[in-house]
Parts: sequence; C-alpha cells; structure tokens
Amino acid sequence: VKKEILPWYRKGREFLYRLIKPYLIKKVSSHPDSATAHLKLGKVLSQLGQFKEAIQHCEKAVEINPNLWEAHIQLELLYRLSSQKGKDDSKGNRLFDNRTYDLEKSSLEKVLACCRRMVDLFPDSVEANFRMGKALLYFYGNRQDASYFFHQAIKLRCVQARAKGHFGPIFVASMHRSASGYIKRSLIKGLGLPDDVREVTPCTTWWYPDITIPYPPYALTTEPVSDAVSVGHTSGMRSNLTLLNLCVDRLVVNVRDPRQGLVSYVHYLNYFKHTDNFLGLLEAHIPQDYFLLSMTDQISWQIENFYLPATIRWIEGWLDAEEDPTFYPKMLFTTQENLVADPKGYFESILEFYEIGKQRFTFPAKPEFQHNTPMREGRVDEWREVFSAQQMQRTTDMIPERFFNKFGWAREPQLLNI
Repeated sequence: VKKEILPWYRKGREFLYRLIKPYLIKKVSSHPDSATAHLKLGKVLSQLGQFKEAIQHCEKAVEINPNLWEAHIQLELLYRLSSQKGKDDSKGNRLFDNRTYDLEKSSLEKVLACCRRMVDLFPDSVEANFRMGKALLYFYGNRQDASYFFHQAIKLRCVQARAKGHFGPIFVASMHRSASGYIKRSLIKGLGLPDDVREVTPCTTWWYPDITIPYPPYALTTEPVSDAVSVGHTSGMRSNLTLLNLCVDRLVVNVRDPRQGLVSYVHYLNYFKHTDNFLGLLEAHIPQDYFLLSMTDQISWQIENFYLPATIRWIEGWLDAEEDPTFYPKMLFTTQENLVADPKGYFESILEFYEIGKQRFTFPAKPEFQHNTPMREGRVDEWREVFSAQQMQRTTDMIPERFFNKFGWAREPQLLNI
C-alpha cells in the first residue's frame, strides 16, 4: 500500500471489520461450541482494538479445542497488546506494538502461561518453543532456560530441513593448523555447494584461541534454515556456546596433536614471509626479533608463550563444553590423524553425524602437499624428528592427561626418565 493512501486503507479495513463483526457475533450465538467461530470473532475484535472482548473469545476457543494452534498464537499476542495504552499517530490512528514484552507483571504471567501451554500441547512446534524462550528471557531474565527452548526451536528447524532433503547448517570448529581449509573446501565441493556459499556463523576476530562469532540473522527468527557450511577456529568460550545453542543442533570439533600442530604453526608463520602476507604476521603472537631466532628457538618460544598453551586452552574449552549440561548441541570430535589415516572414513563420519547419505557427497582427492604453502606436509609425527628431547618432555608434560585418553595421542614413555 502506498504511503499516501495508507490512512484510507486503514479506514477501509476498519469499515470491513465493523461490517463483519455482527455476522460473526450471530455465528457465535448460533454455534456457541464452535472454536473456529470464537477465534474468528476474536481476531476481528482484535483488529478493532477491542482486546478485552477478543481475549474472552480466544480463551473460549482454546477451552473448546485445545489443539487449535492459531487460537493460542492469537491469545499470546492479545495478552501483550491488551497491556499497552497505545499511541496515536499523526492521522489519529491508535497504534500498538506487537513485538514488545515490556508489560505489567500480570500480563507477562499470562503470556508465560500461554507459552507453556503451547509447548506442552505442541512440543514439535518451532514457534511455540521460540516464543517460550522469549517469554522466559523477558519475564525472568532466565538465560539458561530460555536458551534451552531456543535450542529446541533450531533443532526442530534442522529436523524439518532434513525431512525435505536438505542438510541444514554444518558447523566445524577446527583447531588452528589441523587441516581446516582442506576440510572446508572438501565439504563445500563434496556437497555441491557454490564456492561463495555463506557461512553459518562467520568469524569476526582472528585472535586465536579466542575466536568469536556473531549472531547469524536466521538465529533470531523461526524461518527455515538454509544449507550452509562453516569451518573456522571457533573457540568453546561461553559467548560462543550461548550463540551456538541458538543456531546449530550439532557441530563437529576437529583437533590435532598439539605437538604436531605447533610444528605446523612455526612453519606457517615463516610461510607468510614467502607470500608478503604482512597482515597475517601482524595478527600473530610473536615477540620482537622472532624471525632472528633459530627454528629450535622458535619452537621453544611457541611451547612456552603462545601456540601450545593457547591450543591446550582451545581444546579444553571444547572438552568442557561436551560436559556442560547447558550446552545443548550434539558434538562429534574428529582428529587430523584420522583424516590422514582414512580420509574417506573421516568424511563418512561427518556425513553420518549430519544424516547425509554418502551418495550425495563427492569424496575429495588426496591433497597435494608442497613446502612454503599452507598445505606443507600433513604429517602426524614430524614433531618426533624436530623436537629436542627437552622439548618432547616439556610438551608431553604440558598436555593434559585427558587429551591423551580422549584422542589416543601417544605419550613418550621413554622420555619420562630424562
């Protein structure tokens, strides 16, 4: 409707509702047990701003037929509208805000009770769970319980997407220097997605290990989710876990033996010098005169000051998330070592986790490795040849015992007597 004719549109619409109202009143009188009749009258009364009467008829509709979904939705909206005084616009129209939860306590209690009833009656409804999350957040400020219902909503949206032949959002939190780029390219190409496919939640900072992610637009709605892939160094910090509760129903965490990751990282920083990537080096955690150090001393510096402690913290964050009862997405841990040993099996595990048939995926060719590139060697045990005995002992001592137990990384028992 054009702006200049909007007032006339409103007047015409109001005239139409006033015309229909007597007919619907007569319909309710002749069919007092018709939930649909009460609902229709309630909706018309709502459009006329007669909220108290509209609530009575919608409550009657719910009483007659508790499974009438539209009546619950209308009633939740009416409880919020009826608590407002409204504001007049320049044309004298009384306007109400259908988005606000800034209500009196009594109205918020009615909204909350209505949302609880919707979730109880329609547990598989995206809208019911989403509204319940908002009501808990706005009424109590209860982030934890609200996150649960928001997660139920995204989980149902992902289920609906898969039922229609889609695979929804695929999210991989991948440790720095653990074949992240290869995994991302392989998933995008293997699933037949365009190269410029949008990520589920693109990273906004590069300060590993505290990589944070923004809210993707779809997390704030109940719209169907799209097929998308995101692979980044996202950490398991609390702000990310809160967000991921809202936007994924499951995720993959890809790790690598930090000792081999450290060797790769040291070479990675030196690789930047061959590509004129000064921005990458500006973002790196290195001291003055770092590149004047020998390779052995660069490794020692990364062991004590950055890569190893940062990566231990990164992995611990995700292991803690796996045990966190307030983090709801399902998790699959994968390792770069498994990728090297059995590439096909590695991707099959991700496909199975996301309920994607193998016939829908084109498995990638083995990567071509070349020195002075990000894909340098892809080895799993180079650190045994590069580290000194003291560096082997120090790194093995720093890595928590649960890492070895969880991922099967080898300790070096012969070093323990050094």
